[in-house]
Amino acid sequence: MSLKEKAISGVSWLFIQKVATQGVSFLTTIVLARIILPEDFGLIGMIYVFIGIGNVLLDAGFSASLIRSQFVDQADLSTVFYFNIIASVGVYLLSYALAPFIASFLGHDILIIIIRVYSISFIFTAFTAIQNVMLIKEMRFKTQFYISLPSSILSGIVGIVFALLGYGVWALVWSGVAKSFFYSVQLWIHNKWRPSLVFDKKKFKYHFNFGSKLAINEIFNVIFVNLYPFFIGKFYTPTQVAYYTQSETLKQVPVANIYGSINVISFPLFSSIQEDLLRLREAYKKNIIYSYFILTPILIFMLVLAKSILIFLYTDKWVDATPYLQILCIIGIISPLKNTSLNILKTKGHGSLFLKLETFNKIITIISIFLSINFGIIIFLWAKVICEIISLLFNSYYAGRILNYSLLKQIQDIIPILAISCITGILIYILHNIISFYKIQHFVNILICGIISFSIYASLSFFFKKNLFIEIRDIILKKIAKT
Repeated sequence: MSLKEKAISGVSWLFIQKVATQGVSFLTTIVLARIILPEDFGLIGMIYVFIGIGNVLLDAGFSASLIRSQFVDQADLSTVFYFNIIASVGVYLLSYALAPFIASFLGHDILIIIIRVYSISFIFTAFTAIQNVMLIKEMRFKTQFYISLPSSILSGIVGIVFALLGYGVWALVWSGVAKSFFYSVQLWIHNKWRPSLVFDKKKFKYHFNFGSKLAINEIFNVIFVNLYPFFIGKFYTPTQVAYYTQSETLKQVPVANIYGSINVISFPLFSSIQEDLLRLREAYKKNIIYSYFILTPILIFMLVLAKSILIFLYTDKWVDATPYLQILCIIGIISPLKNTSLNILKTKGHGSLFLKLETFNKIITIISIFLSINFGIIIFLWAKVICEIISLLFNSYYAGRILNYSLLKQIQDIIPILAISCITGILIYILHNIISFYKIQHFVNILICGIISFSIYASLSFFFKKNLFIEIRDIILKKIAKT
């Protein structure tokens, strides 16, 4: 098989793996959310930041260093393997020792034992690093699929069994630990690499010098991704953390799968035509228009029917998460333009500007958190929306300067799509209230509104944006025909 064929096959299997594992995880979450309390999800959400930092520390960027290295021998692999094992023990002991302080800071004593048990996963994860590296370097993504899917299924079963037995938050804890265990065991079964009794100090230093820089950056990313659950847990309640994290998970279903798929190919696509400014500008324009055309109506539909969606999926005990989901859907609408513009900066080699904008975005995020945290959770979330809008304006402004495609013009190009989506949303809101008045089941309500919403949006798009509608329709039909 040629390198090109391997790459195509790899991308296909990566996509299948992503959809399958996310689907299993999502279904597992739905089942668990219907059995255990929101507070249980919130307790786990509060410690995501510490688990994330722990995983970064035990790898320290060594995996990325091995993947990028053209020549890797047994000494490289064994050296990094033993480092991972030693680091995992160190990270576990550190987590064990810090657990009382973290629990005291967040105000929940139960977090002591939760952190200490959940941290067992660090040990299992350490045994997966080199095996994963081998699969990635050999582009054996099909094997990764056959490993990750059973791991998700088995760990989901563990969680559901614990939940049915009435163990509450421990269903989530042991499900997480079980997933890392099953994944590690299967990796060692499917991949025949085994370490040698070698620890090369020179190779360790080489990989550490490269990996440590990545690790520092990754720690900051983990912290900022989990800032909101952490501060909600500190200043509010575990239940409110759960409302936020589960609403974020729901919002990410369309965002990650639709915009995420488009965004994955945008950077290499932009890079391939970076010297042709006209083609690059046109590719950027189509990227954001396509993203908004497909994603916006879905997110507005979720915003309008947020209450029914939450009750149908998670039961009545999650109804108070409605405003969380609605606000996060607005943030999801902002994402395509904000993030795609950063790819332009990377493509054109404006690394320093990229770093400055990312630093600026993090600074205003921190400022907004401290300014809004004492004014209630809803104000806190709206402050997040304002931060996202500010980031969008700055990112898109500088991308527009590079492409000679002004921020105003970018906004003008997506306004018709936003307008059509909003009109559809208003009509569906009226229909939804009429159906709700007759106390029709939430599933039937969502189904009827979904079908009519699609019909209205398609009709309005065909009438007002006929060329765009036909263009995207043809792309989708061609993709379906190929599959």
